[in-house]
Amino acid sequence: MSEVNTLVTLLESAAAGPGSVTFVGGGPIPWQDVLSRARTTAGQLENLGVAPGDRVAVMLPNSAEFLDVFFGAVVAGAIPLPITVDYRGPMLTRVMEVAEPKLVVVGSDAGIPAELAGTPTIAMSELRRLPGAASAGRALPRPDDAAVLMLTSGTTSGRSKVVVYSHRSALQFAAATVRCMPYGPGDVIYTCLPLVHGAALMCDLFGSLMSGASIVVAERFSASRYWDEIVAHRATVASTLGTITQILVQAPVSDKERRHGLRVVRRSGVTAELTREFEDRFAVSTTEMYGLTDVGLITGLPAGVRRLGSCGSLFDEWEAELRDPSGMVVQDGDAGQLFVRPAGAGTLPLGYLDDQPSFGAALVDGWFQTGDVLVRDGDGFYAFVGRVKDVIRRAGENIAPADVEYILIQHPDVAEVAVYAVPSHLGEDEVMAAVVLKRGVLDAPALRAFCADRLPYFSVPRYYRGLPRLPRTVTQKVQVQTLRSWGISPDTVDTGSTSRSATRKAEQ
Repeated sequence: MSEVNTLVTLLESAAAGPGSVTFVGGGPIPWQDVLSRARTTAGQLENLGVAPGDRVAVMLPNSAEFLDVFFGAVVAGAIPLPITVDYRGPMLTRVMEVAEPKLVVVGSDAGIPAELAGTPTIAMSELRRLPGAASAGRALPRPDDAAVLMLTSGTTSGRSKVVVYSHRSALQFAAATVRCMPYGPGDVIYTCLPLVHGAALMCDLFGSLMSGASIVVAERFSASRYWDEIVAHRATVASTLGTITQILVQAPVSDKERRHGLRVVRRSGVTAELTREFEDRFAVSTTEMYGLTDVGLITGLPAGVRRLGSCGSLFDEWEAELRDPSGMVVQDGDAGQLFVRPAGAGTLPLGYLDDQPSFGAALVDGWFQTGDVLVRDGDGFYAFVGRVKDVIRRAGENIAPADVEYILIQHPDVAEVAVYAVPSHLGEDEVMAAVVLKRGVLDAPALRAFCADRLPYFSVPRYYRGLPRLPRTVTQKVQVQTLRSWGISPDTVDTGSTSRSATRKAEQ
């Protein structure tokens, strides 16, 4: 067996073992069959003129067909670009302009987005009718060749960008996951996250290939089916994101929710309080890692280490500093923006496709500024506070939106909430809460009173806005930039000053 140093050799290595992938609703597909199907698909892509170094956009849902095209492109020496099937309009147009794919593969001819009109596009049914004979003398990719393109959500770097991962940096992403998660032969990983994003693709899928585990993939998250699917497939490890964790905690009790065989659930972006609720209700341990699509995984809790509210310690591949707005390194216990740089070669992705100035702008003296605010304790463990642009500054205090959201979500009428900054005439910020109600109409004074009883005065939102739903990315991150861009709209309720004196007066 050749050394595992590319995605091709990763798949070949897994194919020699007993693991498999199962898509919910279907049967297990051994990794050997995944490899065989990828080789056939590679031949079909080559018959369409796809050559090494070309980009192939994979616009398919979580499915066996997604794996066929993704790994088929990799085997052919091309570079897959996973794109959510929900992309439309200017976002899809921009991706096509930047990536310039040789080919886009979609699920069917019906409903092909108009934005793909100028790009060669083929449906899976047509692709399957082509001969799949492999090209003679197909060259294997090298570790530092481009391996996969990943779209950022836009929550880190403004507009969505296309990040170029080499085989080496993609494998390091997976290796970091395996060091933190108890993946191994005999394990069954369950994920309902989209394979078009790093959490499912690199942590879950690549992690299963690297560790010898099997994986079960749902097409999408469903609160009503989550525990049923985990129990039915005898999953031992699962992954969630912050919003999914909250939805599961708020969901009606299921007779399956404590009958699972899970050893650990990977969480992300979850407060210590919500983590404790999740672990207590569902009788399962959790762990957490922290990273960015732009650079990869940076921190993680070592296997077996339990620290609520922490996203772990620094991986060996990185050096890190937390800096204040003036650029000075802060002391342990103080919040600062995280700056990282690789401790060795090959850790960083190759940059942004067709946008190297943006990647370069994120570097300060060789350090990548993440735009995230974290705190490190004396033991070297980090905790996520928020985005630099999302942390609210009011009355001389830094306010983490998650702390306010945790209080508001406990109100019996609130189903979802996002807290963010809006401009204050005093030069700092005011606190805005966008809420989705379970029932009734928005009662902003009642929500303010609820917060005032549970939060320091400077954290109490002044403004409240009721929404039918929160704008989200496909990975269920709230699009705070969108909310902020709406400003203080006519339907926003201003409950008046939340200064210390005003709060005391209201209490009298």
